Amino acid sequence: MFNMIKYQLYKLFHSISTYITLAVLIVFEISVIVMNSEYANDPEMISEFTAVNLVAMCIETLMVPAIFVSWLAIFTYGEFSHGAVRTIAPFIRSKTAYYVSIVVTAILMITIIFGTSIITCLVGARILMPKIAMGDVGFMFCHVGISCIITFAYAAMVMFAVNATCSILPAVGIIVMILTGAETVLLNLIEQALGKEEFSMYYLSPYMSIFGLTFELKYPEDEMHIVYSIVTAAVLIIVFSISSCIVLNKRDLK
Repeated sequence: MFNMIKYQLYKLFHSISTYITLAVLIVFEISVIVMNSEYANDPEMISEFTAVNLVAMCIETLMVPAIFVSWLAIFTYGEFSHGAVRTIAPFIRSKTAYYVSIVVTAILMITIIFGTSIITCLVGARILMPKIAMGDVGFMFCHVGISCIITFAYAAMVMFAVNATCSILPAVGIIVMILTGAETVLLNLIEQALGKEEFSMYYLSPYMSIFGLTFELKYPEDEMHIVYSIVTAAVLIIVFSISSCIVLNKRDLK
């Protein structure tokens, strides 16, 4: 397993898609900072708008999770499209270990992406908005961590979709779902059909905007919403990870 992890990490740091992804992320973050730089010159807003707000804003747009999932789709699909799996197939003793190696690589990459997002926002804010306050960094890290867990639920779906179909198209559908909030629309339709409102607590994508620009809970019920969202994300990660392992173990990688 350790050799497989080393192989995946080698691919991660020697793949052009990794650096293109980070470049796109940084450009997006800088554009957000530039578009909101006017707040730095507004005496009324400067006291309320902080560097942490910029991080919240980037997460709220869902672009950061979408960028990570896009990278993962390309990375996972590349295993099949470029014949990499066939090349290393004779050395794969356990297909489950092979999947775990991809998961470990994905966890590292999601850490790099969210870390880059935070650093770019905080440093960029200090440079372009020298008068802006930093904000509650500790509280921010707590909820960025939760956002990583929820984002990884989408990642588990993408890995299963690519492993099951050897195609990138289902992954594109998941990315569109993230950006458009299609998940929320679907669950709303189910609620209307059943005449109940039991699914809203399990939404994933709306979690990203619960804290708005202040990383503060807007409504009392949001605290329970967070718990349910984390539980939903954990269940999805487990279910889709097991499903991916089953699919891989039934497939002839050669």
